[in-house]
Amino acid sequence: MNASRFKPALAAIAATAAALIFAMPPAWAVHLGDFQLDGDAKEATCGGAFGTLSCDPGTTPPGTTLSAVDDWNSLYDCPSTGTAVCTKKTIPPYPAGTNQADAIGQMVDEFNSPDTDNFTQGTKDDMNVSAWNWTGAAGSAKTNIMQSFAAKYDGSVFVGGNRDINNGDANFGMWLLQNATVKCTAAMVSAGQCATAGTFVGKPNALGFRPLVPHKIGDILIVSAFTNGGTVVNIQVFKVIQSLVTKGGVPNVGDNAVPGYCPADAFDGYADKSTGANGICLQQLITQTTPGVHAACNDAKPGIPADAACAATNADAIASLDPRFVSSKSGSVQGQYPALTFFEVGLSLVDLNLAGECFPNYVVEGRESQSVTSSLNDFTFGEFQSCEAGIVTHATSSVILGNPISDTATLSGTPGGPAPTGTITFTAYTTKTGTPPVCSGLAFTSSAVTVNGFGDYNSGDFTPSAVGTYYWIASYSGDNNYGAASTSCGDANESSVVNPVQPAIVTNADAGPVNIGQTIHDTATLSGGSNPTGTITFSLYGPFSGTTDSTSCTAQKLITTYQVTVNGNGTYSSPAYTTTAAGKYLWIAAYGGDNNNNSATTACNDAFESSVVQPNSPALSTAPTVKVIHSDSATLSGGASPTGSITFNLYQNTTCTGSPAFTATKTVSGNATYTSGDSQQFTLPPPASTEFRWTVSYSGDANNNAASSACGAENVTINITHT
Repeated sequence: MNASRFKPALAAIAATAAALIFAMPPAWAVHLGDFQLDGDAKEATCGGAFGTLSCDPGTTPPGTTLSAVDDWNSLYDCPSTGTAVCTKKTIPPYPAGTNQADAIGQMVDEFNSPDTDNFTQGTKDDMNVSAWNWTGAAGSAKTNIMQSFAAKYDGSVFVGGNRDINNGDANFGMWLLQNATVKCTAAMVSAGQCATAGTFVGKPNALGFRPLVPHKIGDILIVSAFTNGGTVVNIQVFKVIQSLVTKGGVPNVGDNAVPGYCPADAFDGYADKSTGANGICLQQLITQTTPGVHAACNDAKPGIPADAACAATNADAIASLDPRFVSSKSGSVQGQYPALTFFEVGLSLVDLNLAGECFPNYVVEGRESQSVTSSLNDFTFGEFQSCEAGIVTHATSSVILGNPISDTATLSGTPGGPAPTGTITFTAYTTKTGTPPVCSGLAFTSSAVTVNGFGDYNSGDFTPSAVGTYYWIASYSGDNNYGAASTSCGDANESSVVNPVQPAIVTNADAGPVNIGQTIHDTATLSGGSNPTGTITFSLYGPFSGTTDSTSCTAQKLITTYQVTVNGNGTYSSPAYTTTAAGKYLWIAAYGGDNNNNSATTACNDAFESSVVQPNSPALSTAPTVKVIHSDSATLSGGASPTGSITFNLYQNTTCTGSPAFTATKTVSGNATYTSGDSQQFTLPPPASTEFRWTVSYSGDANNNAASSACGAENVTINITHT
């Protein structure tokens, strides 16, 4: 509802309002909104509990357009025959504009279905829910609640219902409970879901067992009584407040009601009183008795404006919400509520500072007395607002290493509940094991993300340092209205795959041409990797002739490989290869990759990956030479029949030093001329600058002395002297 829609009209209708009940426009009057709090159940009719103001506050003059606001038949669709329960007109499946409600409670039907529950004797409103008990017996007809219903519009809630007959005063209590609650049945006990049939239990624990549920601080009780034929209206509003654990004033700091002592602001007579083992502390927010009408709202009081709580009943018979309903009272007509059997209340949560509360359950009680200390009779127990916060997530599906990943959590709940608060924390893990999966290896924890309503919340970016799958978990802290919620390890859409980087490799080999015997090598530049490690392998193929040979890098053409260690992006060179044959040589450079980087390679015969080795061209030069053959002769004379030997030595110098270049020894047999014979051929470059010199020596014998010639002597004659 847009409350401001009707506020401008209040000044124009203030005089009419004053003539009816109140003197000034309220801050958030619950009978001046989008819902007809008018003492009947039909949108098309106006029960007039507060005049036409309660039916169409936005029109001038009042009373001209009853369909301006909703009534109970705007919220529920009831069949005309059979026993099927009336259904809520939620959107969808009903089209938009069917009604303006933010939340519609479950209709509790104990008319078309058997009435199977009634409070046991001794169950009272000033007791904790954990001490309430119920039984399968039906209540008395005058307090027997046949059907009940509830709705929420912006900051106001409305609860209605009808009893069977109108014998006696109509006293009703309506609880708005914040702790989700269910009735423990015998079947649930047999199934191990709760301990004692006839009690009220809460949410299941991890084992599926539901313990007794207490009141929560802030639960609301509205008591409305229509006495003296419905002409005296009493309305009271109570709130469960925090007890003091001890009489000395040590406070209870939890969310739920616990035994203790009531504080000074407790309901009359309860201040400083022990609640006992089963009691609660109530604070009375509103009490108002108005005679002479069938409807009433509260007067203003400090901190609470007028018309924050209103109650109405039907003074006369009216059309029933469920056309099948018929009272057991004698003379009743099907499709009608007898006088004083229909009732409805409205409560402004805004005016009571309770707009932030959520009420998953509502209880309507039939009572013999107005007092909160009296025993309760029949009741209906229905679901109202959804106060469960659900969280679903969607993480970044995949990225390349070096790019960020994140998780987005959608916090959702049924419209009509209060805006959730608290925080959402995101964590990412590297490992998932077991069944059910368990995440470990914490890689990232976000800052606590503040929640300010239902919607999407993001973890913020996280850039992983390694490839792999990262598993996300999003955890909502919960608040006073909503329990904590979390995704689980391995949930759908809750993993991010970080893929290896694809580096690039480009190469530039020695192109040549070079000669056989010279070296070639290859250079590879690795780029785009994420701190790459591993190796680059250079493979050399060839030689290829270029005419009769292909350029296919096959194993048969592999000459050698070299491995070079990689320590980051950069340029790497192969060792030099010394060529042994002419032809075309082809290089391939292949990076092997590592955990964070994919492999990369060049291809056979890539551009800039060939080296050409050309045939050698030997140099040809000429120079004339002189070929020389030497010989010598010596004449032996004067000897006495000499014997022995003559030795010829040829020196390739003019000083006859060093080792002779040629030596010849001849046997002597008398005085005669002896020759050395030809020396080997000497080849000399021109000019023949080298000079040769001979020496000749006679060995001597027993009758003849030895003798020799001087170095270089020509025409040598050796004269022998006798011994």
